[in-house]
Amino acid sequence: MTLGLGKNPLIVGLGKTGLSCIAFLREQGRFYHALDSRSDSPERQDIMADDLCRSLTLNGLEGSFEFHQQRLADLSISSIIVSPGVAVTGDFFFAAKAAGIDILGDVELFARVVSQQSNAKVIAITGSNGKSTVTQLVYELLNEAGFDVSVGGNIGLPVLELLKQATQYYVLELSSFQLETTYSLKPVIATVLNISEDHMDRYESLEHYAITKFALLKMADAQLVDIDELPELLEGFPTALTLSMSKQTNTDVTVALESRQIHWLTEDDEIIIDTTKLRIPGLHNIRNVVTSLLLCRAVGMQLSSRLIDYLYAWPGLTHRCAFVAEINGISYYNDSKATNVGATQAALNGFAETSDGQIVLIAGGEGKDADFSPLKSVFKKYLRALVLLGRDAELILKQAGQDIPSYIVTSMSEAVEKASLLARPGDQVLLSPACASFDMYRGFEHRGEEFQACVEVLR
Repeated sequence: MTLGLGKNPLIVGLGKTGLSCIAFLREQGRFYHALDSRSDSPERQDIMADDLCRSLTLNGLEGSFEFHQQRLADLSISSIIVSPGVAVTGDFFFAAKAAGIDILGDVELFARVVSQQSNAKVIAITGSNGKSTVTQLVYELLNEAGFDVSVGGNIGLPVLELLKQATQYYVLELSSFQLETTYSLKPVIATVLNISEDHMDRYESLEHYAITKFALLKMADAQLVDIDELPELLEGFPTALTLSMSKQTNTDVTVALESRQIHWLTEDDEIIIDTTKLRIPGLHNIRNVVTSLLLCRAVGMQLSSRLIDYLYAWPGLTHRCAFVAEINGISYYNDSKATNVGATQAALNGFAETSDGQIVLIAGGEGKDADFSPLKSVFKKYLRALVLLGRDAELILKQAGQDIPSYIVTSMSEAVEKASLLARPGDQVLLSPACASFDMYRGFEHRGEEFQACVEVLR
């Protein structure tokens, strides 16, 4: 198998993805070098003891252009496999590019393997928000329909681990970080769900971020475009399968919501799904369901009454607009995965358009240099009150919270208690932070778990 790695590939980043790359090269019996930006790695001893590891460098991204240029030459590095959490900038990568060294990610390596060894087809999903829900739902629907299918990427298993078992379809969630170093993936169909500001601490502009996402569509055999979200994509992909939920007449599939039921208007106005029976709340999740069904249909899945019942029973993903409890007539929802402004906007719009009552929002955290001002109008329109915590609480209050009752607290327990006092029967208390969690928590999962625990205390 020819992967284009040369004799001395270097793995940069020794987190979950980097370790999966090492495991893959070990299985191939290939020698490799390893590098991490940290001063130590939990896997250091195991890597150093590996006979296939030719060198391990810690603090490896420090140093000048000339230093890295000489170091890469001394080690005869032939290619660099970089983890998605490592930005391909700075003197180390400038030196690698100047030397003509191929820089790729694990998804690109996966693509090269699949193109040579497998007839499996790839369904690829990216976007700022909703991609985990759509990816998981596509996987589960295809699996329930009897397809041989695996799921991974930015959700679940790293892509190289998926290669351990033969399959008919790979359903991949792909982040912008992964797409930066992916060039030859050939999905049978791909979609970009939406674009909103995220990771502005990594990208020069929203346009730069969007271009990185849109690159996936150029690699795909077919594209699914939601023209309500990204109408500009039609110019670049005029033959794409198109979707609208706003009664557009020039789309392949137009979906209308009347009495909270989905009508597939291209199919003789037949009512297919009663959205009031879905367990995942919000208009944005109805859009996620429709998108998932269209991706499945694009690879031959036929929607049956059994699959519709499966949809109705599907609880959604943890920490994504997940119902936690109803206490004293107030419903509590955990949307801790909403780590950017667009995700929180989608959640608020979705809840407001499909639910009664008002919303008390808990938000805040590490804002990743985001502009929170787009939240101002939805806050004013839908919120009874706003409870803020975390590093950028003051910034959110300044940019978006001036027109509504707003409160800053110092802990999740204080936030939940305050929200419970502000809400009225029929309202929703929603944790949808619009921020990353690393200022206070190990990750969004940890933040969501603490929210759920604090809600339980209210019982």
